[in-house]
Amino acid sequence: MKNRILYGILAYLLLSNVSGMAQIRVNENIQDGKTLIMLTPQYLQVDQLRIEIDRRIADRHWITLAPHYVQNSQQFQTHSGFGLVATYKFFFGTSSYLGGGLQFTHHTINNYARDEYVNLDKVWLYKTNITQYGVNAIVGRYIRLYPHLFGDIYGGFGYRYSQTTSSDGVKHSFGRGLLGLNYTGLTLVLGVRIGIML
Repeated sequence: MKNRILYGILAYLLLSNVSGMAQIRVNENIQDGKTLIMLTPQYLQVDQLRIEIDRRIADRHWITLAPHYVQNSQQFQTHSGFGLVATYKFFFGTSSYLGGGLQFTHHTINNYARDEYVNLDKVWLYKTNITQYGVNAIVGRYIRLYPHLFGDIYGGFGYRYSQTTSSDGVKHSFGRGLLGLNYTGLTLVLGVRIGIML
């Protein structure tokens, strides 16, 4: 259900015509501004804190840097990680853009178990390091929500390549399909961002 709503919003914002006045107001702020600080709420669902910095480098040319940190602790597993996404954007309209970029994320997962014989709550089992590289191609659109407050919605495709090593030498699974931490292959890139113009 959540995916249908997100797809509907994405289609409406990317394909529909917004009033000329709204487009002019967005253009004035987006193209005249220099820096946006954006938050990406969808990444909180996968235990990732991500803050994105959009910077205008020339007329119609922007670059986005998105450092991110991953932290998740469960009863018998701790998961931490870090990464960076760099995206170049070219504006072909007042608020619409094409983008392409590279990304890198490194995950460290420690797995534990309960030892019934010596009555220990946690006994360390093995550690897994996952390094994932990716490329993305997106199309998106900025929306002026309020003075100095902007939304951004985007969609596209990407490719992921993952390398996994475990201290126990066994191949483990860390999620299924496109959301797996060690996924390799084509993927969809969809997102919503919100932030302020400095």
